[in-house]
Amino acid sequence: MKRKISAAVLAIMILMSTASCETKKSINVKKSSTEGSRSLSQMKDNKEIPDGLLEIMSESEKKVNEFMEEYGKTSDITDVSNRFITRAELCDKTLKSIEIFKEKAEGFKDLGDACQNMRDNYFELVCGSLRLKKEVYSFMGEYFTINYTMPELKGTFEEYFSNIESFYEERRKEYEGINSIPDCIVTEWDGYKKCDEVLKYSIDKYKGASKNNDWLKIHSARNLAERFRKAEEVSYNSFIEGLKRHIQFSDYMISYATKIYEELVEYNVLDDETKNKYEFKNESFGKINLYYYNIDTIYPALYNTYDAIFVLAAGSLGGTRDIVVEAEIPGFTQKYKQSFKITTDFKRILIKPPVLNEKVKLDTSKEAQIVVSIYEKNGIDLISTKTYPVKIMSINDVAWYGDEYGVSTRDNILCYLTPYSDSMDKLRRNAINSIKTISSGRLESVIGYQGNLHYYNTYIQAAGVMRALYNMGVRYDMGSFSLEASHQRVKFPDDVIDDKSGLCIETSLTVASALQAAGMHVLLVMPTGHAQVAVEVSDKGDGVGEYYLIETTSLDSSNNNDSIYKTAAEAIYKDSKNLPKSGPIKYMTKTEWSEYLKNCYVIDCNDSTVLGLTPLYQ
Repeated sequence: MKRKISAAVLAIMILMSTASCETKKSINVKKSSTEGSRSLSQMKDNKEIPDGLLEIMSESEKKVNEFMEEYGKTSDITDVSNRFITRAELCDKTLKSIEIFKEKAEGFKDLGDACQNMRDNYFELVCGSLRLKKEVYSFMGEYFTINYTMPELKGTFEEYFSNIESFYEERRKEYEGINSIPDCIVTEWDGYKKCDEVLKYSIDKYKGASKNNDWLKIHSARNLAERFRKAEEVSYNSFIEGLKRHIQFSDYMISYATKIYEELVEYNVLDDETKNKYEFKNESFGKINLYYYNIDTIYPALYNTYDAIFVLAAGSLGGTRDIVVEAEIPGFTQKYKQSFKITTDFKRILIKPPVLNEKVKLDTSKEAQIVVSIYEKNGIDLISTKTYPVKIMSINDVAWYGDEYGVSTRDNILCYLTPYSDSMDKLRRNAINSIKTISSGRLESVIGYQGNLHYYNTYIQAAGVMRALYNMGVRYDMGSFSLEASHQRVKFPDDVIDDKSGLCIETSLTVASALQAAGMHVLLVMPTGHAQVAVEVSDKGDGVGEYYLIETTSLDSSNNNDSIYKTAAEAIYKDSKNLPKSGPIKYMTKTEWSEYLKNCYVIDCNDSTVLGLTPLYQ
């Protein structure tokens, strides 16, 4: 089935010919004036323009006006795909006519450089505009013919993923059949298709998990699929926004071509003396049109999730122009520097400067500036420089939801996992002493999933981490935690250890980081208003798909002591079926997990790499 009509209507609205520049919430959008003309028309060899040439250009203008009239009528076509296909055909038909006029116009010689440049500039703009429109509308015609909407989240897991897989396979086959992807949106389109990788990963994950009723992986797979739904919509809006800007630029090209024609008509009635002194005002070879879009709030902890913090859209009004773009946020990022070739194929440049190598103090939010400078090819001659305000939140601020140049969901909490930080090394070293005590010397190090006593070893190591945290003075902070608020302040594991306290989500991230560093599979389990850790018993053989639930709030409990852990460990050692059913670390059967997770959000810490959710600093 096709994309929901609301999105289709959105596409229709934003692809209408318009010169407007809407501003999205939380994103600043500004259009610059045409920048940096490198005029070739100042040479004083102006000559009279033959009437025949002006007649050809007049016929071209009539054809453009006819095109615009016919183009306006296409708005009455109710079928979205057919509307775009009709527009593409109209563009192609008009382009062929204009190219004939262009060929005839080029037959007029000895015009002088200035007049010849104006003639060539005119036809390049008209043809370039029609070509760009044709590419965009051909693509949209194909896209809306074959696009499908993701199935709703309902039914059993088996039914849901069966529908999701069918959707994915049909989507993949159909998208591979699109042959008219405009060069101007290749970057956005590639980003859009990358969303499918997450969906395929979630499908494969579910298939593997469903074989042994691994309910934690099943739930996390479902949540990943739903993340795809959000990511796909964000990416869709991104490339649609890009197409909209291309259409706007193509409109501008045509209107500018008309200015050139009108100036040539006015020029031709001047006397010879005035013509010899005349400097053409609208010749636009080398001129570039620039649009600026910038995010106005940055969450540093989520910086790696952003596709860009600044977008520069640029197109040439004739010929090509090599530019150098520099961008930075002084005091937060390094300087971004990249060269680009700007042509009449309008392009959007996604800019994301790398953060400074040294760790920046970001304890509180602060006001900053995004500084963007555009230079000539030599990197010296300045074309334009712009400065935009941006608010940098503290490193502990997390936005649960958002879509500014990236995707924000609950999964972004994975950016707070720091398994390789110095504090995690310290925690694991301290855990060794507890491990020795709890195991009565049977285990003397953090070994991950090595060995054969999976139920015993995993329990001992989880208990060792919990006891080590307690012995290091870390206690549970009873402050509030919510996934439903717009954002939350969250400490990194290093800060939890330094401050010797943490909310449930913070102590859970700390335990998860320590166990993940040992090569163990951990997940975050989030009942309403709470966070816990689940650790898989083993990665092979007995214990695969089975989990211990770790309650980090017990850091303040009398239950979190060596005696309780040692008693439970001894029972497991004697018989792996004697698994703890209560206490800070308890074993839950698959049936119990199935029931318990009905009101939980599950995040698989192994998904951080797949999703690119990594910490700003390790």
